[in-house]
Amino acid sequence: MIPLNFFENKFLLVLPSAFILGLGMIPSVIPLPFISAQALQAQTDSGDMDSILSGFDEKETDSELEETDLLSGFDEEEPGLEQTETLPEEKGWLDDFSGKAGASLSYAYEQQAPISSQYPDWRGIRRQRGFLQLKWERRVFQDARVFIEGKIIGDLLPDTLDPGVYDALPQKNREAYDQYRQSLMESELREAYFQISPLSFMDLKLGRQIIVWGVADSLSVVDVLNPRDNRVPGLIDVEDARLPLNALKLDFYSGNWNLSAVAIPDIRFGKNPGYGSEYYFYSSPDNFNANENILPKEEIPESGMENAEYGMSLQGNFSGWDWMLYHADFY
Repeated sequence: MIPLNFFENKFLLVLPSAFILGLGMIPSVIPLPFISAQALQAQTDSGDMDSILSGFDEKETDSELEETDLLSGFDEEEPGLEQTETLPEEKGWLDDFSGKAGASLSYAYEQQAPISSQYPDWRGIRRQRGFLQLKWERRVFQDARVFIEGKIIGDLLPDTLDPGVYDALPQKNREAYDQYRQSLMESELREAYFQISPLSFMDLKLGRQIIVWGVADSLSVVDVLNPRDNRVPGLIDVEDARLPLNALKLDFYSGNWNLSAVAIPDIRFGKNPGYGSEYYFYSSPDNFNANENILPKEEIPESGMENAEYGMSLQGNFSGWDWMLYHADFY
């Protein structure tokens, strides 16, 4: 007769062998606990199978804790370091300055010789011009800005009259010639205005400014508000051709439409070629010294609201076409 505990012992001996065989596939970094047959027999008799595997669970838990400890430092913030918001640096008054300089040269290669020594010689170099332009623009608050621009122009044009010819000129002609020579060196405040948008649909500009009507730079027949510099036709830069005026300008916007109203109390006429220039209109071209060559001075009305000039324009911008209407009352 086979004792009952014989199969029990056999079963208990096979069970740990199966466990050892299955656990043999586990990487060697995980230590395997050794359980003797006697200990296994005692634990089996008590029916506590959980205590047999408790050692494996503890090792796995320790491994997870070690992995957690390795990564724990990345989540922590270093003491004393705080995130700060980078604010834009405020610009100083001098940071809003800009400017440019340049020079130009004109040469007359087909100019005819003077008919006599009493006439200016307009052959060769006709223009040696240099300029310096400075601009300052600053936004004083959200919807307002100040703009100032000045320009210095110098023309080193050689004197076209011999000293003896100049001394022989009548007093009136000599004064006109001196005035022409002085106009070759000049400085001018091109623009100086304050612009603000008090309403979302309205702009206001007050001060010395240039108001451009039309879309063409030099061929617009409606660009009549600012006088022109016509002293050297064809050689004046587009940005220098218009002469600035003190004016008040209002713009109103609604969708694709723009209504503009202008009041100009500053009365100013254009600049024409002076006596001594090859572009001057000589009444007696055969006699440079003649008094008839001196044109009468223009009578310019006094500046003020009594003689103010006015203008109004209505413009619509649409896809593929524009619509414009202009009206002006000026001298």
